[in-house]
Amino acid sequence: MRAKILLGVLFGFFGMLNAQNQVLTRVNGGASWENPQQGTDDQNIANLGLSGTTLTVGIEGGNSQTVNLGSLKDGDAWGVSGENTSGDISRSGRVGIGTAPVDALTVNGGGNAGITIIGNNAGLRSGNNSSFIITKRGASGGLYIRTGNGIDWQNEAGTNTYMNLNSAGDLDLRNDLRLHGEFRDASGDAGTAGQILTSTSTGTNWVSSNFVGAKVEPSSSQSLNTTLRTIPFASVFDAGGNYNPSSSRYIVPSNGYYRIDYHIWVTTTSSTSNNISLVIRGGASGSSTILTSSKNTSGTGVYILSGSTIVNASANNQLHLMMGVGGGTATIASGGSHPSYVAYTKL
Repeated sequence: MRAKILLGVLFGFFGMLNAQNQVLTRVNGGASWENPQQGTDDQNIANLGLSGTTLTVGIEGGNSQTVNLGSLKDGDAWGVSGENTSGDISRSGRVGIGTAPVDALTVNGGGNAGITIIGNNAGLRSGNNSSFIITKRGASGGLYIRTGNGIDWQNEAGTNTYMNLNSAGDLDLRNDLRLHGEFRDASGDAGTAGQILTSTSTGTNWVSSNFVGAKVEPSSSQSLNTTLRTIPFASVFDAGGNYNPSSSRYIVPSNGYYRIDYHIWVTTTSSTSNNISLVIRGGASGSSTILTSSKNTSGTGVYILSGSTIVNASANNQLHLMMGVGGGTATIASGGSHPSYVAYTKL
């Protein structure tokens, strides 16, 4: 009887062998084929320790494990296999992008080198909070941004400051200023043609000019002889349009005081004798003598007759300059290195 029972159990046991990947498990004093349990290990890492290149991992309720880190890359440059590793991070605290570092940050991007900064408050900041310089390597000067002292732009040697913008907003330029756009005054006004820029207690202001006057020069060389004559001049500028080039006379626009300035270069020859005479005339018909001047000559040479006078003139008076020589001939120079002119200005 017992043999039959055992035989039946064995047949039942082997009858279940067709189940795949199961394990025989004791259940209530007997045995049963069961599916294995998965993912039941929930041990934590208890601690980590590093000695040299050996990393020790302590496991909760288990044996510690070690990992050898000696095969990882070491040295002054860190890189990833397959990437461009020409740049490096130096142990000296320098970073090179596309090249070995020379300064704290060295970038070599070929023709596209540059740094792009994105962000609402992004920017380059000086660590000592005192100054920041943009310059080429090896130069002493450059563009300095200084805390509390504004901006300085120096030459490469650092010996000359071209521009300074101080913390108050005052701009100091040490050389010429070329302006392609408008020049606006303190109120933002660009002015109109013919206005002049004047200073005020608070800045500058474009105002209409009340200047009345003219400057005239000879349009060509003029010969002088013993006949005193009015010298023909061409207008250089004429504020008010009062110079008459046909008569070579300045027509006084209104009653008042007028200043007459003259600067005349005269070249004499060996035949010139006595002196060079200069007369300024005015009055209603331009026949009244206002001023006379002369220069003694001695053969060939260049002589200058220069001076000024003030006259109380009435409207429509005619002011003009006359010249001649005591003997022989002479020439009034025109332009070049010997410019001659007469200027009429209302005071």
